[in-house]
Amino acid sequence: MKILIVISLINCLFVSNLFSQKTPTLENLQAEISQLIHLVKHSVVTVSAKSTHCYTIGKNGGLLSFFKNSHEEKKDNFWTVGSGVVYNQEGYIITRSSILADFEEIKITLCNGKEFEAEYIGTDENTGLAILKIDDKNLEPTLIGNSDQLHHNNLEQKYPVLEEILVSG
Repeated sequence: MKILIVISLINCLFVSNLFSQKTPTLENLQAEISQLIHLVKHSVVTVSAKSTHCYTIGKNGGLLSFFKNSHEEKKDNFWTVGSGVVYNQEGYIITRSSILADFEEIKITLCNGKEFEAEYIGTDENTGLAILKIDDKNLEPTLIGNSDQLHHNNLEQKYPVLEEILVSG
């Protein structure tokens, strides 16, 4: 009986020690992501590109539609919205070139709500990135690093819940 009590106590101590060890949680991950957002939020911008699309719609005119024009030409403005990052203090912005397909007008919105007309500088077809420029010299550039030095395995080990997201996404 005494041996059973001692084994039970040892087992309780082991189990309680096991659960008292700090393990990374989603709260820790949320705190780290919040810190990252705080670091880069002034460098992330909204990119809006306006384009006009023309299309035809059919009029259901029955038998009379054979004798007169049964289609109507329509023209609508569409805004494509994406994100970009401030590259430097001179107003250069990097974004995905797909956002700018057939654009007529480009607007940049900063995190403080200020809006600017953007000038299209060019596109790098190999990377799918586009360069824009706005007239604001008080910008906070993003931190740019070397992706070869990124080790997402460390993040996966620290937060196993991310493994599926990082591998599939």
